[in-house]
Amino acid sequence: MILIKTIKRLLDKIDGQIIYGGGKDIIKPKKTGSRVADFLTWLDFVVFSFLDRLDTQVIFRGKSVRTEKGRVRSRAEKKIVAFFEKHNIHYVYEPKLILDGVKLHPDFFLPEHGIYVEFWGMINESQRYRKTMQLKMRLYKKNNIPIVSLYPRHIKNLEKFFPLLCEKVMGRS
Repeated sequence: MILIKTIKRLLDKIDGQIIYGGGKDIIKPKKTGSRVADFLTWLDFVVFSFLDRLDTQVIFRGKSVRTEKGRVRSRAEKKIVAFFEKHNIHYVYEPKLILDGVKLHPDFFLPEHGIYVEFWGMINESQRYRKTMQLKMRLYKKNNIPIVSLYPRHIKNLEKFFPLLCEKVMGRS
């Protein structure tokens, strides 16, 4: 665990040379012209693509957070699911969404309202995660996709924040 954190910190230092997406479908190494920087970028691309697949297929499988209807990736997402179920809000968890040829999996889709919900739970963890979030938000905005962004501060009081955020996105209550 310490080794992985150390590697992430080192790679965050060279992150200025990487366009990072989030998920293997939108990670695109950026050529800099420097052989060393390009090699490190390629190495970052390969290693973290592998770790992402490993996390999803192996590690996440046994350690997922379960709800009555299935698994989610975090305790915060479990709270969001509980909120949806309490208020009889129909949702689809991690639906496939293709925008400009890029395959995304937003956290939730609320089909009755036509909006997507993203929980940005690791916003304070790394620069790479913030870049992923910014890229996804640009794609949503460019394609006029209504998105409600939830952050860790919202989870404690979804009753208050979720309706306000939905109203802001949809322009109505």
